[in-house]
Amino acid sequence: MNLVERPSGGFSAGGGISSGITNGPLSGLIGSFAYSHRNVFGRNKKLNLSLERGQIDSIFRLNFTDPWIDGDNKRTSRTVMVQNSRTPGTLVHGGDHPDHAPITIGRVIAGLEYSRPFRPKWSGTLGLIFQHAGARDDKGNPVIRDFYNSQLTASGHDYDDTLLAKFESIYTDSGDHSSTMFVFNIEQGLPVLPEWLSFNRLTARLRQGYEIGPARLLLSASGGHMEGNFPPHEAFAIGGTNSVRGYEEGAVGSGRSYAVGSGEVSCRMVNFFLLSTLLAFCCCQMDSTWKYDRHN
Repeated sequence: MNLVERPSGGFSAGGGISSGITNGPLSGLIGSFAYSHRNVFGRNKKLNLSLERGQIDSIFRLNFTDPWIDGDNKRTSRTVMVQNSRTPGTLVHGGDHPDHAPITIGRVIAGLEYSRPFRPKWSGTLGLIFQHAGARDDKGNPVIRDFYNSQLTASGHDYDDTLLAKFESIYTDSGDHSSTMFVFNIEQGLPVLPEWLSFNRLTARLRQGYEIGPARLLLSASGGHMEGNFPPHEAFAIGGTNSVRGYEEGAVGSGRSYAVGSGEVSCRMVNFFLLSTLLAFCCCQMDSTWKYDRHN
């Protein structure tokens, strides 16, 4: 018997159209490129590199994961991550104006995370993440105030620097349609240097599924709260596929605190190929004020 190892790495590329905030003849056009290797050094270490580019936004990610550090008996994994992104800031800072260029939010992030299961259905992650972020105009120049003269950085400098300590705990049930998932996350800004930001962010998400005859019911709830000194683009944004579908990212609102609940019922209509889905959302935005003037 001859055993042949399948290729453990490869390239992929793609393109599409996004409904994001874009304009012009190539509105919404996006392209992507990715490379992945599932067995780096022959030790089952994983390398992922990806690049996505749109008319306004772009994101570059590099992840290197050791899924089982040196055969650790606790099954601890380690991930090193680097990311450079640029995203539209219109929904956070107000609409575009003829005499004012659109604002984008640039972020450079580097981090180290350790994860391990600590109970049969529970896993946890500890991490340390550094972020260098700020607003830019259409030429890539730093912008510290928007069209309404509202401050775009918490420090008052061109960019905000933040060192975040992260803890995340995840509970997952059987994984079928009637399973339960709960995620709890805490992030704390560490002011190692006087100009670095200090804030605390707590978020929680709960999802519960039910099988009701031929139908499936999925209930979801999420919420969060922030305290401390942070810029507007770090606030919770309500809207988009991760909160209230049918709205753009942040189109419903943004603030220090939020709560979103949703219900989804789906059932088979024709054999097993066509599904009918009914969605309902309820959201609440709390305390959208800032320590400095901000336009909503």
